[in-house]
Amino acid sequence: MELKDWKNAEQAYSRVIRLTRETAFEKVEYYYDLLKCITYLMASTEDKTKLTDKFKRILIRLRIFGKTNPAVVSNSFRLEIQQHLARNHQEAAVKSWMQWNHLINSKQASPLTDAQTYTLEKRLGLKQ
Repeated sequence: MELKDWKNAEQAYSRVIRLTRETAFEKVEYYYDLLKCITYLMASTEDKTKLTDKFKRILIRLRIFGKTNPAVVSNSFRLEIQQHLARNHQEAAVKSWMQWNHLINSKQASPLTDAQTYTLEKRLGLKQ
């Protein structure tokens, strides 16, 4: 990741997740990093279909793995919104924000600061 070699980083994190899945060594950070790599790859490639499917599968696994941790839930939505924005899917990003905001209000996701909320809503076109 430090070299911004997204393809090799994506392959490495995929392998780490496969090897640590359902063991004591499985960590949410591996999922975060893999999702970041996939997002960067999506921004630099034409055919996003395979990457989109992989992103969704990894995101679902992350949410299952970290469902009881509000910080993990919030981080998963943050990554999901970044991925939608990287693909220019503004409407899907807004929909994800609405779901995330609902989870924040029900205390299932970590809250954002007012500044973070404002910045996110502005980026999503919800604030002028």
